[in-house]
Amino acid sequence: QSGRLPAPAAPIVPMTRSEADGDELLMLRSVARWLHETVGTRPMRRTFRQTASGGKRLEIKRTAAALDDIQMLLRSADDHARMGASQAALEAYERCLDAAPDSVAAHLGQARVYRSLGRYADASDSCQIALAHAPHAADVHAEYAMLLHDTGQDGDAVEHWAIAAGGTPPRTEHLLGLAYAQRRVRMPDAAAMTYRRLLDMDPRNVPGHVNLGIMLLEDYGDAKGAAAHFREALVTDPDCHEARANLGLALQDMGEYEEAEALYAEALRTTPHFPEYRWNRGLLR
Repeated sequence: QSGRLPAPAAPIVPMTRSEADGDELLMLRSVARWLHETVGTRPMRRTFRQTASGGKRLEIKRTAAALDDIQMLLRSADDHARMGASQAALEAYERCLDAAPDSVAAHLGQARVYRSLGRYADASDSCQIALAHAPHAADVHAEYAMLLHDTGQDGDAVEHWAIAAGGTPPRTEHLLGLAYAQRRVRMPDAAAMTYRRLLDMDPRNVPGHVNLGIMLLEDYGDAKGAAAHFREALVTDPDCHEARANLGLALQDMGEYEEAEALYAEALRTTPHFPEYRWNRGLLR
């Protein structure tokens, strides 16, 4: 063990339907088909022809009610997923897709639940269906990238992270995912560039500072540059154990043994349950 701990690659951020490219339009089209099949009976169509304005108002109300029902199903499914009630979540997403087969948000929600259950083939199917409806949906590409990482396909994951991070502006969690994946496939220069791009956007991003610091320490031997990033992370989050443990290693590599010893002693006093401090401190002796 070296004690060098990478921060999480990319936290999963719940996606709102507005973040799925084109999902609102696709859902409206699906609802229109659903209305035609379920309430578009012949007597109702005669009523629309006889009282056009009143009929259109009724149709709009029915469409709005159907959209409200779908939104409620999506919220219910998302809530079940967050609480770990996987089967209930999948059933709610399925009901949503019965009404709106093109809903990117529902397909994405299914993919996330399937991946959490280790049902990777089903997760892949859901991602691919979502991408067929919304080829540029960043959150779907990010989910697909995480699925590919879980199944050992890091090279393909880089491609999907790159698409996810190609938004204007890109989301920080997508840049984190891209940089992490680039390093895993031994593209350290590209990863370092992506981390710096992230930190230009969000100078207080703790995982960005920690992960870039680890890269500088392990891939480039730049202990001084690494220490600067670990310190920046600790300014934002003084309780970040990954930053503190790796700062100690950077100090050791710089020959600042007394400062490293003092850092570990204080860390062990306040957080004795964190074993990396004890391991790293042992490297001083």
